[in-house]
Amino acid sequence: MARTFQKTSLFPRLTVRENVMIGQQARLVPRVWPALARTAAQQRELTAVRERASNVLDLVAMSAVLDMEARTLSYGEQRHLAIAIALASRPALLLLDEPAAGLTPAESRRLMDLIERIRRSGVTVLLVEHDMKVVMGICDRIVVLEGAPREIRQHPDVIRVYLGDATAGA
Repeated sequence: MARTFQKTSLFPRLTVRENVMIGQQARLVPRVWPALARTAAQQRELTAVRERASNVLDLVAMSAVLDMEARTLSYGEQRHLAIAIALASRPALLLLDEPAAGLTPAESRRLMDLIERIRRSGVTVLLVEHDMKVVMGICDRIVVLEGAPREIRQHPDVIRVYLGDATAGA
């Protein structure tokens, strides 16, 4: 399992690729001597880490910016980078905490497309989100009151608290 946080925490002066490479640390076995001696095995492992980072950046559609410093990215790109870092550890389950917070409508649409690509790649996504357009647009199951999206959308308390009366019967 991997997760993102509502507030992104990146290494701003590292490149996009380096940030994603750091996300793989949980899967690597620490070996001091090979790292210091720069052994062939260590070089192969570093090549594999770079390749995995590139693959993840392809998935999140950030290959074009892999050598840019994270601090130069737009807010929406930083949110995608945080997801890429989480994906680098190869989780079976990805928990996204408010990934649409602060995004423009266009950025939210790109986020929805990204989440769909992640799901198609075989990773289960658990989404904690208040942006109901995002939730209703990508979720198979919603838990506010447990039920299918159509049931939730029609529940009087959900309409009143989360959706507003304008969406009644949608």
